[in-house]
Amino acid sequence: MKRYKIISELGKGATGVVYRAIKNDDGSTVALKKLVLPGHLDMNEEQDFVRRFKSEARAALALKHPGIVGALDCGLDEGTFFIAYELIEGMTIEDAIKSGREFAPEEVADLIIQTADALSYAHREGVVHRDISPGNVFLTDEGKVRIADFGVAGFTSSTSTTSDSGSIVGTPGFMAPEQITGGEADPRSDIFSIGCIAYELLSGKQAFTGDNIAQIIHRVINEQPGPVRELNPKVPVSLEELVFRMLAKNPEYRYQSMDEVVTAATRVLEEMPRTRKTDRMTDAGHAPMLVGVAGALEGQQFILQPTVTTIGVRVGDILLADEENVAPQHAWITKEESGWVLYDADTDGGTFLNGERIEREEILPGDKIRIGTSVLEFRGAGGHTGSFQETEITPAPEIKITPPRKIPWIPIVLITIPGLLIIAALIYSGLYLPYQYKAALNQATNQRWDSAFSKLDVTVIGSSEWVLDASDILYQWQADPLGGEMGAGDELSGGPSEFTASTWVLGYKKINDETLYRFNLFQLTEEFLLAATSPIDSSGDSDTSGPVPVSPSYQVIRGLEPRIEGIQTPSGIDAKWAGRKNQLLSVVRRWIAASGSGITTSDDTGPMGYQAERDAALDSILKGWYTYLEPGNDIILLDAAFMDFQNCIQSLDIVLNANPGEQDASAVRGLAYFLGARILRTAGVRLGPDRYDRALNWLDSADSDIGFVSLGAWDRAIPEDFQSEFPSPNSIIAQIRALRLTLQNLLSGSNSGGG
Repeated sequence: MKRYKIISELGKGATGVVYRAIKNDDGSTVALKKLVLPGHLDMNEEQDFVRRFKSEARAALALKHPGIVGALDCGLDEGTFFIAYELIEGMTIEDAIKSGREFAPEEVADLIIQTADALSYAHREGVVHRDISPGNVFLTDEGKVRIADFGVAGFTSSTSTTSDSGSIVGTPGFMAPEQITGGEADPRSDIFSIGCIAYELLSGKQAFTGDNIAQIIHRVINEQPGPVRELNPKVPVSLEELVFRMLAKNPEYRYQSMDEVVTAATRVLEEMPRTRKTDRMTDAGHAPMLVGVAGALEGQQFILQPTVTTIGVRVGDILLADEENVAPQHAWITKEESGWVLYDADTDGGTFLNGERIEREEILPGDKIRIGTSVLEFRGAGGHTGSFQETEITPAPEIKITPPRKIPWIPIVLITIPGLLIIAALIYSGLYLPYQYKAALNQATNQRWDSAFSKLDVTVIGSSEWVLDASDILYQWQADPLGGEMGAGDELSGGPSEFTASTWVLGYKKINDETLYRFNLFQLTEEFLLAATSPIDSSGDSDTSGPVPVSPSYQVIRGLEPRIEGIQTPSGIDAKWAGRKNQLLSVVRRWIAASGSGITTSDDTGPMGYQAERDAALDSILKGWYTYLEPGNDIILLDAAFMDFQNCIQSLDIVLNANPGEQDASAVRGLAYFLGARILRTAGVRLGPDRYDRALNWLDSADSDIGFVSLGAWDRAIPEDFQSEFPSPNSIIAQIRALRLTLQNLLSGSNSGGG
C-alpha cells in the first residue's frame, strides 16, 4: 500500500484482516483494517462484503466517543478498501476470557455501564451496532471499554439482520431473538447482546451454546440460561435480575434504552459492597491526583500533597462549593504504608466513596469521592486516567535564581513549631486513635459473635446438639469474659471501659455508643444461653438430650425478648452490628416457639408431631402436581390442581403456627405457594390480570418460606417426584425471581392498555 506500511497482523474480523501499520507521511502507528474477500464468494456475496465494509467505515467516521474505537482514515489504496483506526493497547473481552481472567461482580457492572454509555451515544446518532460480542469489545490497559467493528451496523431501526445473500450476520450466541429470526433490529437488540456478555463474565459460561449454529439459534429463541447465582453465588441478586431483564426474549420486557441500562446498573453498582483489588497496576509516570468529574470542580485536577491533602469549603488544599452538607474542613487524604487513605472529619453530611459513606478507607485508582454535589476521581499512583488526557510530569525549565535575602529563621521556627505540634495532636486524636479503638473493639467482638451464631443459627432448636453447642458457648464466654484483660473477676458488663474513648478523641461519642451497644447484645445473649441450658427445677431432671422443655427458663427468656427489642441501634454503627440485634431476636423467638409448641424431635434430623397434617399436605401437593402436569391448559384441571396446593398450605399452616422455625414444613409449604403462583400466572391469560397480582403475593410467601431452608432440610422434606425439577432451594428461588419479573411485566402491559 502507498499510504501505510504494514508491520504485523493483529487479528481477523467479520469483514477483513487487521494489521499494525505505520502511516508513511507522519510515522503514526494505527490499526489498519483491510477488506479481504474469501476466494469462494460469488458476485452477490462479494458485493455484500463490500457493502458491509463501507457501512463500517461510514459508522466509524460518524461516531466520536471515548468508548468507541475512533476511525482516523478510510478509502481505496491500490484497489483495496481500508479503514485506519486508532491503535488500542489492551485486549478484547474474548481474549481476557480465554486467558482465564475472572471478573468481579462490580467490574462487570462497571463494564455494563461503560458499554451502554458508548452505545447510547451511537443510538442517538442513529447507529445500531447489531454485533456486540466479546470479540468486539476492547478493554484498555487502564480498564476502559472501547467498542469496535461496526461492520454490520445499521443506520435505521428497520435494517434487517440478514445479508443480501440471506445469511445471518453477527455472532449467533450474542444476537437477540428478533435479529436471528430476521426481524427488525433496534437499540434493544444491542441491550440483549450486552446481557449475553455480562452473563458469561459473571457465570463463567456462555448464555447460549450448542454443538452447531442451529442449536444455538434454537436456544436463543426458546430457552432461558440457568440462574447466574447457581454458578457464582458471589453475584448480588440485583445484578442477576438486571442481566436477566436484559436477556428477555421479548424486546418489550427489556430495558427500553441504553440510558435506562446505565441508570439501573449504576444503582446496582452503588449498592454493592466494595471489593479490594490486589492486582494493582503500577504507573509511576503519573502523579497521584484528584480529577473533578461532576459538580463545581468538574474538569479541574489537583495533585495530592506528599503528606496530607485537605478538602473543605474554607480550609483545604481543595476548596469545594459552599453547600449545606459540606464542612469548612471536611476530609483528608494521607499517604500511609498501605497506600493513599481517605478520612472523613466526622461531618454531618458525610464523605462517600463509590456511593458508600465512609469514615476511613483506602482509595484505589478509579475510585470516586463524593462530598456534597462534587465528585472527584482518584487518578495515578497505579491508576488510570479514564477518558481524560494523561497528565505527564515534565521537568521544569531551568531558571536562573538570584540569591535570596537573609531570612529570619529563628522567629519563623518559634512560630511554626507550636502550630505543627497542634496539627500533629489533632491528626493523632482525630484519625489515629479512633481507628485504634474501633480495631480493638472489632478484634474483641467480631470473631466471638460469629463463632457462636454460626452454631446457634443453623442447628435445630431444642435438639441435643443445639443444647450442647449452647452450653459450650456459654462455658467459653464465662471462662474468657469479654474485656477480661482488665483483671480477674471482671464480668461481661464490666468490660466496655477497655474500649471506651476519652472525650478528647474525635468521634468519641460514636465509638462509645457502639461499644455499649455491642456489650449489651453480648450480655443479653449470655443471659439467654444461661436460661436455655439450665436444668428443669420442677423434676430435678437435668438431661439435655431431648427438646427444650417448658420450664421456668421459658418465662425468663420471654422476658428477654422485649429487652432485646428495646435496645436502640446507634446511628452510623458498623453495618454488620446493626443487623446482629435481629439475629439474636430470631434465635430467641425460635426457642420460644419450639418450647411453647411442645413439638419434639426423635433423632435431631427432623420434626415429629402433627403427623396427620404432614401426611395430608404431602398427599395434596403430589396430587396437585400430577394434575398440573396434564397436557394443555384446561381451566378445570388448573383449578383442581390449585385447590390441592391450597389444601397443602392449609395443612402446614397448623404445623408452622406451632413451630414457625421448622424448615421441613416451610420447604413443602413454600413449594406449594410457588406451584400455585405458576397456575395463577397461566390462568391470568384467560381470567384477567387480577390473577397476576395474586400470584405475586403467593411468590412473596414462597420466597419467605424457602429463603431460610437449608439444602439438608430440602432433601429431607421434598418428595423425590420434585427433585429433578427443583433440586435445591436456590434453584426454586431463581425461578421465583424470574416468574416475579414476568408477572410484573405482564401487569405493566395490562395497566398501560396492552392487555
